[in-house]
Amino acid sequence: MRLCPPLLLFLTSLSQLREWCTCLSLRPQSPSSFHHNSRRNPWRRAGRSNILPQQQQQPQPRTRHNSVSLEDGDEMTTTTTTISIGTNDTDTTTTTIPFLDIELPETSMRRHYNWREFVPRNTSLIQAVRWMVTGKTTLSTTSFVVSDAKLQRNLAALARTLLLLRVYEAKFGLPTNTGGPAVQRQVLSDITKDLYSSGAPIWVLEAVMERVAEGMTGRTGVQYMLLPNRCFIFYPATNTTTMTDQQQQHSSSATDMFKVMPGFYIARLGAVEQVAVRLASFASNTKSVERLHPEAIRTPRRDELVNIQNQETQAMIDDDKTLMDKSAADLSREILNLASSTYGLFFYLNNPQFQAALSTDNTTANGDSTETDPVHQFWTVSNTTQELFSRLATAEAARSLEQIHGKETILYSPTAIALFRMLSAAGACAMWFGGSFSDMVASAILSILVPYVETFRTLAAEERFLTEVVASFGVGLIAGLLALQWPDRFCFGAIAVASVMDLLQGFKVVYAAIEVMSRHVVAGAGRLLEGILFTGLISYSLKSGLDFAFRLMLGSADTLTRDYSSMLVSVHGIRECFFPLILPFAAVAWSGLFRPSYVDLPLMAFHGMLAFGLTWAGAPLFMAAAAVTLSAGIISRFTGREALGNTLAGLYALVPGTYMVRALLSSSRSDFLERVLVTAATIGLGSWAGTILCSPTMVGKTSGWFSRRQRGSDIKKQ
Repeated sequence: MRLCPPLLLFLTSLSQLREWCTCLSLRPQSPSSFHHNSRRNPWRRAGRSNILPQQQQQPQPRTRHNSVSLEDGDEMTTTTTTISIGTNDTDTTTTTIPFLDIELPETSMRRHYNWREFVPRNTSLIQAVRWMVTGKTTLSTTSFVVSDAKLQRNLAALARTLLLLRVYEAKFGLPTNTGGPAVQRQVLSDITKDLYSSGAPIWVLEAVMERVAEGMTGRTGVQYMLLPNRCFIFYPATNTTTMTDQQQQHSSSATDMFKVMPGFYIARLGAVEQVAVRLASFASNTKSVERLHPEAIRTPRRDELVNIQNQETQAMIDDDKTLMDKSAADLSREILNLASSTYGLFFYLNNPQFQAALSTDNTTANGDSTETDPVHQFWTVSNTTQELFSRLATAEAARSLEQIHGKETILYSPTAIALFRMLSAAGACAMWFGGSFSDMVASAILSILVPYVETFRTLAAEERFLTEVVASFGVGLIAGLLALQWPDRFCFGAIAVASVMDLLQGFKVVYAAIEVMSRHVVAGAGRLLEGILFTGLISYSLKSGLDFAFRLMLGSADTLTRDYSSMLVSVHGIRECFFPLILPFAAVAWSGLFRPSYVDLPLMAFHGMLAFGLTWAGAPLFMAAAAVTLSAGIISRFTGREALGNTLAGLYALVPGTYMVRALLSSSRSDFLERVLVTAATIGLGSWAGTILCSPTMVGKTSGWFSRRQRGSDIKKQ
């Protein structure tokens, strides 16, 4: 009977693989061109103008609309990715964020990592394997070079960004009521809180937020340190342009400390991730947090800079009337989208290769000094222009976060969440703890008791454990009464443990083990200790409820000393042939408890089925955890979507919280702590092994063991 269910799971995985292949199918090749959004219909792109040499330009004036976006690939790439810009039309029914086309229920559909930009071409097998592991090529190789056509397209967009910034500065001046240093620090704090409370791991969050701070402020020295429930951000000293546009104001270094709370909210993670990735792209040479290797981009020649400068200057003259009619919001939208889709402004400023193209020689071919050279003046960014761009980016991010928090769509109603809890508890009772159909019904009903008791948490906001202890005691009491009254139908262990799955700290312990291995010892040790102690408290509450049930039913003191191990195993468990029917519903249910977007739910359920199928077939916990993270990494690599949701859903069946409770409720509890640590370390090491084989994409960055080790060398080269 064990051969048939794995076969069904294998066929299910094949159907999912077919859908992935369909999603990964290449689009037809299109010529290199700019794409513009039409005012009349923002969802249809029209009005494209090719980048041609100046002598080939048509005499008629060119009209540029709200924004410009560039293709991702060069002439060797067969796919085209266009950034769609949101509108401020009042007749739209979809909740969008200003400037960004973020639809909150469908956030994860955006690609924050384009593997075609990073894959090495015409190289050895070792380099291909290295890219598969890390997501990027780290060794210097002449075969990994951005084409001249793509380099010129990006430089043309950068030139137009500089021109638009100067037009904005001359027309509207520096914003005085938003985007300042105080708002910048608040935005960085809010993004950190939202990402951490939505499930972003510490070993990813610190590296991503450093790049976000660089993209928003232009500073490279912002540092983060995350502790249990606390975050510190260090801001180095800098010079800031004053409102008079004539003076520089020196600001000393500062450190912010604020409270952070871990949690899991996959849908919000996808929404805030877009804001973070967009800010990080301003300091990157791609549309994501990751950067191309320094040797991938050659230094532009002077003649290229001159040609691009002349072309974009003439295009700006032709668009003078259109620019005068644009509002500050429209102009800011075009500036930020150009900077996000191509070489970011701060990547250009902080990259020595680009700056070397302007200061290779002290004099030009005509004998002019570089300070008076028109080319040098055009491509040199003043402090005022830097401050203007930083304030525009900050203002956009602040409005985006405000709309995420204020107009966030409720994806799942309370009824849907209650249904997810019931199906998840029933599935856990049957498949993990060997419960019967009666146990499934009882655990599903008792799982509703836990959130009902937690509604009284407002009466004791600072005593969170009180309500959860009461809920655990109630579950233990009712499950004990059922098991004592009808011992042939109900099993206390299957009902009680499955009903309190939401209260167990299994994910906290697994995260703690991985954090310790990623050298975040303080945060990891704190979460590990909290998870162990809190799970022990829940399990003792369950046993206290069972003891009270003994007193109510039997009324004899000597019955309290009986062995509880006989009540932990059901003798009337359902047959394994029903598992393939129960597993899909249970996997969707426990995936929905993480509150993902609708498009993420099928893949999350698949990873849950994968993890349970492997353990059911007899695979060790290490292999099952490694398979889950490896699959999540591969999918995120080729789709650019977040890997965290798939990882969490897959590890749901492997978390040590269930093992901790069953070990503590058993008669032999001398090796309880040993079981906890061994199980957590096994799952953590397995999860870490999967990320070594293929670094997953989290918050727009490929994050694995090799990626973390090579981060220091990449920073030195960049």
